[in-house]
Amino acid sequence: MVSTTRVREKIVFSRNLSAMLAAGLSLSRSVGIIEKQTADEKFRRVVASLSHSIRKGKNLSEALLEHPEVFSSFVVSKVLSGEESDSLAKALNDIASHLEQSYNSAKKVRRAIIYPAVILAVIIIAGIFLLSTPFTTTYNYN
Repeated sequence: MVSTTRVREKIVFSRNLSAMLAAGLSLSRSVGIIEKQTADEKFRRVVASLSHSIRKGKNLSEALLEHPEVFSSFVVSKVLSGEESDSLAKALNDIASHLEQSYNSAKKVRRAIIYPAVILAVIIIAGIFLLSTPFTTTYNYN
């Protein structure tokens, strides 16, 4: 599924939640703090929903399952394994690292595609120009 939430928001969420849990804050308090700090309105609503679900007694993985359009099955599975092994902070840090690597790889691919696309566009424009102007007026030897 295509997510409308930016990857950077999810990276920051995972990193911050990991840091807060590693520092000893409770899950509900950590998610509440992140909710207040989130700038993106759509993602803030998702985090608010997570916070509400956690306060009602759900695990983080269960709360994430309510938002499949935002959190992939990889993220949910990794969080579930972190919850079961009592290493949620490490799991969230791993998720952030994975998302960051994917994001950087996608950026590099996009950057690598731009140069050939610009060259191709210039060639097409030059070709159209050369084919649309009469040859005799362009290269008039008289």
